Amino acid sequence: MINETASFFEKCAKDIGLSIKIPRPSKATKITCATINGVAGTSLVVAGIAVSSKTLVVLGTLGLAGATALALDK
Repeated sequence: MINETASFFEKCAKDIGLSIKIPRPSKATKITCATINGVAGTSLVVAGIAVSSKTLVVLGTLGLAGATALALDK
């Protein structure tokens, strides 16, 4: 998914005359980022529940969704 998105934007830039190269993360980088997003998301959800903050729960849920997306990206 990340590679397809990067390729799409590189093609769009090429069509308008720009030359860009978007770096692709390695598998180890994706795993590290997914782990950090998971820990941060879980922490935000727990903190949001502890202090009754819907905003923290939503941010935590978004972090967990991002971690899941990274973990599932092949």
